[in-house]
Amino acid sequence: EKRIAELTPLSETLNTPLGTVNLLTVSELQKQTYSIPWLEVLRAIYPAGVFDDSTELLIVSQDYLRDVSTIVSSTDRSTLNNYLMWRLAHSFLPHLSKEYWEVVDIHNKDMLGNKEPLERWDMCIQTTQRFFALSLGALYSKHNVGLKKSKPMVEVLFESTRNSIFNSISASPRYLSSLRTRAVDKLKAIQLRIGFPESVTNPTFLDAYYSAMSVQVNDFFGNILYGVHFQRKVEERMLVNPTEEDRWIWALDKLQVTYVPESHVVVVPEYILVPPIFEPNYPMPMLYGSLATQLASSLIESISETGLLYDTHGLLLPQDSQMNNETVSRLMYQRKCLTEALVDKVEDEDIVLRTVRNTLLDITGVGQAFKTLKAQTVDQRRTEYTALEFLSQEQLFFLSFAQTLCSNATVKHREMERSTDFHLGEEARLRALILQSPEFTSAFNCNATEPMHYMKRQCGRAL
Repeated sequence: EKRIAELTPLSETLNTPLGTVNLLTVSELQKQTYSIPWLEVLRAIYPAGVFDDSTELLIVSQDYLRDVSTIVSSTDRSTLNNYLMWRLAHSFLPHLSKEYWEVVDIHNKDMLGNKEPLERWDMCIQTTQRFFALSLGALYSKHNVGLKKSKPMVEVLFESTRNSIFNSISASPRYLSSLRTRAVDKLKAIQLRIGFPESVTNPTFLDAYYSAMSVQVNDFFGNILYGVHFQRKVEERMLVNPTEEDRWIWALDKLQVTYVPESHVVVVPEYILVPPIFEPNYPMPMLYGSLATQLASSLIESISETGLLYDTHGLLLPQDSQMNNETVSRLMYQRKCLTEALVDKVEDEDIVLRTVRNTLLDITGVGQAFKTLKAQTVDQRRTEYTALEFLSQEQLFFLSFAQTLCSNATVKHREMERSTDFHLGEEARLRALILQSPEFTSAFNCNATEPMHYMKRQCGRAL
């Protein structure tokens, strides 16, 4: 396990498909990783799939698979079998009786520093979500009577933000002519998905979807095995007979707006269309500061370095395309500048390096949503709001944005996110944005001696 960990690629190197995604046939992969019987593995996992030596596979890291193949070939059979049994036990022990999962708690305490074991109710919720996420979402959607009222306002925010980005691209010096044309085409083609589609929440569809799932009373561990088998069947169905929704429906379980490049859609989960992020009757500055900032970041992601590597149909550009180099090099200065500006003042260097791409997107998204708000016509603006008369539009915007970053989590969970996530933590993200936002300084009249005053070194934005 240590050897595998040492050769596993750094997560930040896998954060862009350029250079890491490769198309190989089973035969080509077999020649590079001779000790792993790929055809047998694929046929065992997905028996309904049709695989042969000419089947094409999308490989994330050839080097990693070659190294794993070397480990397999250089490890004696007994040790290899013991390791595989260890991984199997590690996956299923938490679902056995108390005498077994108490051992797992001790292991997690020693290995991960967990102070308290996972509460049983928490584990039950996570397990239900793991196997019945779609049905839980359908139940929520069925009883979400406010969604019809919310959708028109979400669409208004989306369209106004997209139009504002169009204007910014036209005036931006950071897009070469070819990239600007590609970015405009992608923005024109991008679609919005709000909540679960009716076709997915239909009882007939759900019955068919869960037809391969068996549940037995008083057999929890057996149900876990049934659930794992069911998930394999879902994967197999998506492989053999995929639908358009399969590409993006997973994003509905997220707790933020998500851009899905494979479908070229922006997905807004129903779960977030509640206060403090959204309420149709909120003042416009609050809506732009909360939901529109996420919409803006997702739209900008679609035309950022990684987003521009995909076309409007979700296909990656050929790796030898000249546009790849233009796309990747476009924001190198901004990322380098932002890293140097935020290290130590906001976070440690390794964390800033891992998160800098998304930090730049966040800063740009907030700036673009603010610009969209300021571009409203006089008729669209209201200067006073009941009980909020003492706050300007600009102040309402930033307060609303900051409120979306408020959360309650354990120290352990925060530290885990800090060590693995591609986003800065909420507090660090807010501080980074403030230090790179002259708009915030102007809105609250911060003087140069205050810690909330923006940095003299401004690194620019992604547009």
